[in-house]
Amino acid sequence: MKMIVLFLATVLLAILSPEIYAASDQPEAASDAAVALDYKMDSGERIQAIQRMAVQKDADSAGSLISILLDKAEEPGVRASAARALGEVRESGPESLKALSEVFREPGAEANLRYTILMSIGKLKDLTGISLLKEALAESDPMIRFKAVQAMGDLGSAEAVSIISGHLDAEKDKMVRAQAAKALGSYDLEASQLCLAGLLKNDPEALVRLNAALSLNRFSSLTAEARSALEAAGGDPSIMVREAAKGEKP
Repeated sequence: MKMIVLFLATVLLAILSPEIYAASDQPEAASDAAVALDYKMDSGERIQAIQRMAVQKDADSAGSLISILLDKAEEPGVRASAARALGEVRESGPESLKALSEVFREPGAEANLRYTILMSIGKLKDLTGISLLKEALAESDPMIRFKAVQAMGDLGSAEAVSIISGHLDAEKDKMVRAQAAKALGSYDLEASQLCLAGLLKNDPEALVRLNAALSLNRFSSLTAEARSALEAAGGDPSIMVREAAKGEKP
């Protein structure tokens, strides 16, 4: 009799244990959302909960994150964490991009929050986000422009190449131009190579020329103009640019 009971218990455990283990292994998404939305909780604990939600990449969590992001009375750090997390939850649909765009344009929005939003728009890879990134290039804050071109490199929209190329002539900040050269390296297109070749030949800043050379050497095949620019860069006054032009790590 004891053997029968033991056998039945073993069978029952085998049947139930996958569900038990699966439940224990599942992220506590609902619990994290509850903590994130609880304004009475310590902001540090709420941010940690939001970060866990980002790691889980659960599309169902997007609603809670959007609610936090849109709340103008919320602490800036918590809002920025929600914006960052939305960039990781890519299956959340157009609602995420809509909320991010709305807060970016919000009067008085904190600078760090706006920087974070631009990066998240790039990570979402929703190609309709290119319009806001283009809009950001017209702002006076060079860090906004830096983050905008950085996000364009992540976005995966070929339109980014023409936008960046058209913007570079007016861009005075060397860090923005350097980041633009890096972003163009994400697009193996003839137009991208043409712009990078021009930067490598003509930009007065070594950092910009360095990034242009590094980006060109990422491509599997090069146009004649790109090859010519890399060859000419062998005589660049910067040793780092010369090494990068040869395909060596500077």
